[in-house]
Amino acid sequence: MSLLATITSLLSQVFVFVIPSIMMLIQSILYFKSLKPTPPRTNTSTNLDKRPLVSVLVVFKDEPTELIERFITGISKIKWPRKSLEIIMVSDDPPHIASKIKNIVLLRGRELGLNVRFFSRIKPTGGKAGALNYGLKHCGGKYVLTMDIDSIIDANFVEEAVKVLESKPNVAAVVGRWAALNKDSRIAEGIAHAMEFIVDSTFKAWHRLGIPVYTLGTGTLYRRKVLEEVNGWSEDMLMDDLEIGARIINAGYHVDYMDNVKVYVEVPPTLRAYRIQQYKWSYGAMELLRKRTKHILTSPIPYHGRFLLLLYPLQYLPLITTLIGIPILGILSLLLETDILCEQITLACIWVIALIVNGIAFNHCLKVRGISGYKSLVLSGRNTGLLISQTPYILISSLKGLLGLSIKRRVTPKGEHAKKIHEKTVPLEIIVLIIMLILAILVMLKGVLYTSLFIFVYALSYLYALYRWHNEILQR
Repeated sequence: MSLLATITSLLSQVFVFVIPSIMMLIQSILYFKSLKPTPPRTNTSTNLDKRPLVSVLVVFKDEPTELIERFITGISKIKWPRKSLEIIMVSDDPPHIASKIKNIVLLRGRELGLNVRFFSRIKPTGGKAGALNYGLKHCGGKYVLTMDIDSIIDANFVEEAVKVLESKPNVAAVVGRWAALNKDSRIAEGIAHAMEFIVDSTFKAWHRLGIPVYTLGTGTLYRRKVLEEVNGWSEDMLMDDLEIGARIINAGYHVDYMDNVKVYVEVPPTLRAYRIQQYKWSYGAMELLRKRTKHILTSPIPYHGRFLLLLYPLQYLPLITTLIGIPILGILSLLLETDILCEQITLACIWVIALIVNGIAFNHCLKVRGISGYKSLVLSGRNTGLLISQTPYILISSLKGLLGLSIKRRVTPKGEHAKKIHEKTVPLEIIVLIIMLILAILVMLKGVLYTSLFIFVYALSYLYALYRWHNEILQR
């Protein structure tokens, strides 16, 4: 084997087996770490006789009025004195639409006894971050709760979060536990259960380790003075929530997490909506690494905390490296007429072990929530097929985020609107499926059995997505 072939073979090993194995094992370890009993909170028995003013800040554009009305109704259920609560709503819709929405929300707010203040930006620059910064200038509260228009919080969220902030001066923000609001399709159901596992193995585990978590776009209560200290949200970045969290932590503050108080968010019910969401999130993750790695590495927290904060935006890396590594594996087997997988059997076995351990962790996560072993296996397979099938789009958006190339800022479609969207895009799922099947057949014809089977098994994810959601993939 030539030097070039040796290097290429090593590269395929790292891409296909090493990186995914490391990421799966870390996730599994963190999940089991999250199972340890929650340490009792200290000094949170704050006297809240004098309730500080809380500003609920929500920005939106192109959202259906029924969703906006649902949001107002949800806020009315918060257990917090009305005189100590204000809702700041910022619309980036055209003036004639914003005017109609204003009439609706002000009327609904009066009916529910809420102090609603509505603003419409004439020049909506800076995307969501720009709208948040605009709204922040109008917030009078000591604390600012950022919300998405499609999310709902537990009634006791504000009270519990304020207790933490009042008792811990170094805590700049408090984040609640995300949970899915809807499970109205196979995709939504799969995402909902995957979210439970992801939250357990990230924010809940980090909290157990005593390290700060990232702030999130909805369901985060901030100290207003800290938001002003860090000059608000960065308007040139897509993931405005994670990036401001990185800067807050770098400034020496702690971001706390409450596992017992939930933030319910709408998850994509269709493949197209899911693709839009993942395209944005993967772009934002790489952009965060490009612009905020220095902030993370220089944060005054333990080394393992910096490592986990840096690892979080790298969650798409195993998908990307596998998509790149498998064709390398197949082409190398063709050129050398050798079963490269057999030469990498040790790493392949470690990868299988990591996959099994990760599956056990996922199964346990669902089991404690009343999901059967069979159902968790089905959900695991569905989520794997769904996510792998979107890897080509994730690869493209990640490269754009890493290189600083701009993408269109889109609102993830929700509810019935998500089922009506149509877009003209190249069906990359089909292209990758065809390439993988051709490669598997060619490798098989060379008598290379195990590598060809491995490629074919990978292609099954794309085949499953095409079978299950062919209407969305083919009808562009």
